[in-house]
Amino acid sequence: MKLLFDENLSPALVVALADIFQESAHAREVGLKSSSDRKVWDYAAEMGYTIITKDADFRQRSFLFLRRRVQEIEAFGLAEEQVFLRLA
Repeated sequence: MKLLFDENLSPALVVALADIFQESAHAREVGLKSSSDRKVWDYAAEMGYTIITKDADFRQRSFLFLRRRVQEIEAFGLAEEQVFLRLA
């Protein structure tokens, strides 16, 4: 699984989890610094990443997306502030 860490998380997570998630990246290192949620979402979908974030906006975006394309997303809510998104 390829993880894309959102800008609100430490880039050190990429290094810390490199042995488990080798192809992971941080938003800043792929040119998404200060990008809109939509741009991050689209990049993750295009490149096959799972977004890791603390941003509640992504949770809301996943629900809107889910209504339109149920089979294209798996959303796992661990808590109201945490969501894993896997875009197909």
